[in-house]
Amino acid sequence: MFEVGTTLRIPEDSHLWIVVSPPCGENQEVLLVNLTTHDPGYEDCSCILEAGEHPFVRKCTVVNYGERGEIRKARVEALKLGVERGAISLGVPFQGPVLQRILMGARTSRHIKRKFRLMLS
Repeated sequence: MFEVGTTLRIPEDSHLWIVVSPPCGENQEVLLVNLTTHDPGYEDCSCILEAGEHPFVRKCTVVNYGERGEIRKARVEALKLGVERGAISLGVPFQGPVLQRILMGARTSRHIKRKFRLMLS
């Protein structure tokens, strides 16, 4: 259910979150990054998405790999429970070349902390 490329929305958060790691460790955690509007003050342009590259992307957008601290680890069980309770909704997954660009950005971004980088496959 929470494979690399899975997208999810949390009602109180306007961002689209993307799973960028397989479940890892004893706690079966995944790494989540989000999409944010590209603005001139945003330094990390490791992956820029253009309008239409995904149904959620309607304008120039960057993948937020943690420049502003917004990167999350989440237990798969907690995410499943959130979906069951309606607190999390699943969206259209990223696939193919666009997903590969997102994953390459995760590997090359200087903003991902080492503890998170270790989760990337």
